[in-house]
Amino acid sequence: MSNPSFKSQRHTEPAIVSTLGPVAGSLPKDLALAPALGDLTPTPAPGPSVCAAFGRLVGQSARMRKVIDQLKVVAPQNTTLLLEGPSGTGKELAAEAVHAASQCRKGPFVVVDCGAVPRNLIEAELFGHERGAFTGAVQSREGAFERADGGTVFLDEIGELELDIQPRLLRVIETRSIKPVGGSVPRRLNVRIIAATNRDLAREAEQGRFRTDLYYRLAVTRVRLPALDERPEDIPLLCHHVIEDLCERDRKEYTLSMRQIAELARRRWPGNVRELRNAIERLTVLGFDDLGDEAEITSTSLTPTPATDRRFRVAKAEAIASFERQFLTELMTQHQGNITAAALAAHVDRVHFLRLLDRHGLRKPRR
Repeated sequence: MSNPSFKSQRHTEPAIVSTLGPVAGSLPKDLALAPALGDLTPTPAPGPSVCAAFGRLVGQSARMRKVIDQLKVVAPQNTTLLLEGPSGTGKELAAEAVHAASQCRKGPFVVVDCGAVPRNLIEAELFGHERGAFTGAVQSREGAFERADGGTVFLDEIGELELDIQPRLLRVIETRSIKPVGGSVPRRLNVRIIAATNRDLAREAEQGRFRTDLYYRLAVTRVRLPALDERPEDIPLLCHHVIEDLCERDRKEYTLSMRQIAELARRRWPGNVRELRNAIERLTVLGFDDLGDEAEITSTSLTPTPATDRRFRVAKAEAIASFERQFLTELMTQHQGNITAAALAAHVDRVHFLRLLDRHGLRKPRR
């Protein structure tokens, strides 16, 4: 007997998951009740659904429902928010959802990856610069805070920010004004600040690697996103969410069988939701009829075991560089070298995407 299939079903399937979002609401009945998933899928209780959604965040586990409830409470406030949790857990999606539900939702949402910007450029990237402020500054340029005026600035990987830059960021948070590099007149701003980190900033502050006063300013409200290993019961729902997203993006219909979903749910995902999504996308690109060996669909086999005889920061930088190059290469191949389409698919600002391509020598020279 053939396995039941799980695919994009926008109009045909009656919804058994009630009212908390388009993704949760379209979960097919055979997925929710699939016996192949064993203990990973709780028996549904009668009455309202336990699934929850907030923006593009979805979950049915108690941990994720608590996170989503916290984010919904925080979103309408204009308070600074610190998102914590391992890499790949959806901190940027959480920030997007908070912005979309906030008082400044009509304003811009500007993302700065503090770990990706070179040390000598991070100050200008955050606060802008005047013409002639440094070699190569041939014209004035707005920084991220000024571009986000009236909206939200999202400072990803805030724990990577160098100590000598942190006092300037602290002053911006306290005064809500910025002074561009090479400038002398402060500029008042109306901007909400959301920061994210995969580090334990409280411990970093105790050990002198992060300013204590900046930590307290950032952590007015804190929300921690759990690792996927802490909420395995969400994997079937996430599979559905990813398939729906890929179908809409590519304007194609992709299918995962119930057996494939059960297999994905049994595996460990140290890269969390990001790794799970990449594995599913790899299946749709390569057209696997079967999952095969775990190494065939996960990126785990491509990640070398980190050498422990090097400094953590060096090893981490090398691992990130390796991942970035592989990710960018596959993405550009998938989009036939179209930089704009690739940047949109990766949810990365085009200017930042160009910098990443240049950094890894992947940008073709203009003819």
